[in-house]
Amino acid sequence: MKVYTTTTAAKVLQVARKTVTRWFDEGRVKGYQLPKSGDRRIPEKCLKEFMEREGFPMSLLEEK
Repeated sequence: MKVYTTTTAAKVLQVARKTVTRWFDEGRVKGYQLPKSGDRRIPEKCLKEFMEREGFPMSLLEEK
């Protein structure tokens, strides 16, 4: 299972890392936080669902 950090997801979506972090915190993109560091992780399935729902082209995933 491929998992994205907020930084790698931001590169795929061509937005700022803080934007992905805000979407995550608002619950718009699903994922989980690591216990000690609090770093966010977004499984590929969740990123694809978000992209589909928000109208991002799936071709962005293929480019990275």
